[in-house]
Amino acid sequence: MKNMRSGRHLGKAPASFAAAVVLCTAVMGNVSAFAEKEPILAVDPSGKEKSFSAVLYDNTNGLPTSEANDIIETPDGFLWIGSYSGLVRYDGNSFERVDSTTGVTSVVDLYVDSKERLWIGTNDGGAVVMENGRYVKFNKSDGPKSLSVRSITEDSNGNVYLATTRGVVMINDELKVSAVDFPQINDAYIRTLETGADDVIYGITIDGDLFAMEKGKVTEFLGAEELEVPDLYSVLPDPDAPGYVYVGNKHSEIYYGKLSEGFTKADAADVAPLSYINYMKKIDGDLWVCADNGIGYIDSDSGELMTVDNIPMNTSVDSMTTDYQGNLWFVSSNQGVMKIVPNQFDDIYEKYGLTREVVYTTCAYENKLFIGTKK
Repeated sequence: MKNMRSGRHLGKAPASFAAAVVLCTAVMGNVSAFAEKEPILAVDPSGKEKSFSAVLYDNTNGLPTSEANDIIETPDGFLWIGSYSGLVRYDGNSFERVDSTTGVTSVVDLYVDSKERLWIGTNDGGAVVMENGRYVKFNKSDGPKSLSVRSITEDSNGNVYLATTRGVVMINDELKVSAVDFPQINDAYIRTLETGADDVIYGITIDGDLFAMEKGKVTEFLGAEELEVPDLYSVLPDPDAPGYVYVGNKHSEIYYGKLSEGFTKADAADVAPLSYINYMKKIDGDLWVCADNGIGYIDSDSGELMTVDNIPMNTSVDSMTTDYQGNLWFVSSNQGVMKIVPNQFDDIYEKYGLTREVVYTTCAYENKLFIGTKK
């Protein structure tokens, strides 16, 4: 797989309206439905067909914090942001922190289940599920041995799984809690859980072990010493190929294959300069990568890595999502929240390689744009 730095200039605006012709255009692209597994982007990540811009939100411009761990959208269109300072809701105009009296503090992970309920995993307060403004909390008295919930997922039967720092617990449709019993994971720090298209749940421990679960039982387990994947850190079941997974490590490698067949160096793709693969997500066929030192995606047509450059977020990128308009959202535990949207302005001089001049007037006639300049 060839590595390639993109030539995009995200968020780069013309120096002045007097020095360039800038046209305001309609936002292009399809709007994705909430239920779609792979949302359709309104943004052209290559920047070739349509430029786009990025906005960083932190405690200087509305976000009540400058760090964020996760982000997700609920079917009502609200975006939810999990941070160590609590849970934040975004309504399209402003950010509002949820009152800590709800029991929601120090949020690590967010998940929306098939009943459209928002599940919240906290760093030291267990898990909370929110439905119709009501909060139900799960702590040690309910069964989990650890109150640190690192990841949440669900199977097709509606069972919700919590990855904790001491094993995995399952919460059934009646909100009854039970532990997933398997010696190698019972007291292990579970870093992440992800459900595949075949209803198999894949998990990773902090030590780099990889395992699979079905119907609340561990069906496969590969210890770090058995894997040829050094420092395994993230996993993504391929939504287009049940049984196949992408696994990323703390370096610059993403492996692809079946857990039952193991992984070798031949299965690895080098995604340098990105390193420490925190999260992966497949959108429109492209594999997006959130890393400790930036963002990129593997183009589904060319197989090349395209890094997203000239954006304000480039450190500790932990997760991402898309909203109902097809915009991209990213979170960083060091920098806050970033939104990438289609640029409503086109720099005509830059687009067509024209010499810049001061523009006095413009006129559109018979599908042609006439530009009156100073000279």
